[in-house]
Amino acid sequence: VGVVRIVKLVVQVISLEIDLDLDLASGVRMSPARAECLLRIACEAVGVAQRALELGIEQESTREQFGRPIGVYQAVSHRLADTYGDVELARSLAYWAAWCVAEDDEQAPTAAAAAKAFATEAAVAACVVARAHDAPAPAAKAACPSSAGAGGASSGAPGAG
Repeated sequence: VGVVRIVKLVVQVISLEIDLDLDLASGVRMSPARAECLLRIACEAVGVAQRALELGIEQESTREQFGRPIGVYQAVSHRLADTYGDVELARSLAYWAAWCVAEDDEQAPTAAAAAKAFATEAAVAACVVARAHDAPAPAAKAACPSSAGAGGASSGAPGAG
C-alpha cells in the first residue's frame, strides 16, 4: 500500500514539474532557482527509490514460494540488482548536480536536469519492482466469487450475490 502511494507521488511530481525541463530544450539559460528546484526533485526521487528498493529486498527475504525465499530465484534477484544499480546512478547524478548548483558551475542546468530525469524514472521503476514482490492482499482473495460463501460479499455485477 505504501509503495502505491509513493508511485503516485512520483508520478505527480513528474507531471507537475515536467515544464522545468523545457529551458534546456529551447536553449534558454536555466535560472539558478530552477536548477535548484530540479535538484530538490532529484534528491526526493533518490530517497523514494532507495526506500522502494529496501522494501523490495525485505519482501524478497521474507516471502516464500515453494518453501524457499523468493530471493533465491534469479528472475527476482536480477530485477532488484538492476534497481540497485539505477538507484546508485541516480544518487551519483544527484551528488553531481548538488555540487554544480552549490558552486554555481556552468553545468548546473545540465546536471540538475539529468539528475531529475534519471532519478524520477529510477524511482518509478523501483516502486514497480517493489510492488511486483508484494504478496496479494488477503481482502482481494475474500472478494473472489469462487471463495465467497452463501453469505459472502457481492461483486456488484448484475446477477451476482
